[in-house]
Amino acid sequence: MEEELAARPARERPFTALFEALHGLLRAVAEGDPADAARFRRVLRVVEGTPALAAAQMARLTATSPSRRPT
Repeated sequence: MEEELAARPARERPFTALFEALHGLLRAVAEGDPADAARFRRVLRVVEGTPALAAAQMARLTATSPSRRPT
């Protein structure tokens, strides 16, 4: 996800960048190994069902993406 997000245009709106990066990640999962896709879905359900994990994941993604840091 970090690579997908970093590849987005710097002037792109944050929500659009996040949406497009996630779309690219989901496309890669769908085209890959079915076992990896099943594991991804299980992890995603856990993260989405746990507000603290969802918040921590979002904070980590925004903190580590150089293209999304304010200038």
